[in-house]
Amino acid sequence: SSAASDVYKRQVMHTVTSSVDFGQTFDSGVMDPGNTFQVDTSNLALGSHEYMCVVHPWMIGSINVG
Repeated sequence: SSAASDVYKRQVMHTVTSSVDFGQTFDSGVMDPGNTFQVDTSNLALGSHEYMCVVHPWMIGSINVG
């Protein structure tokens, strides 16, 4: 197999951590590979909420509540 495909097969830990307040709004804690995390959006304000992985800060995303 190629070196590039080997990188994608690695099993690494991640977090789902609210970016604006570094985890005060939501934070999964460190999760094992393959685990999932659900955010309770009932207490979130309408709009976009950015998140990041604390282990890999370049990995970012957003949750849109509306």
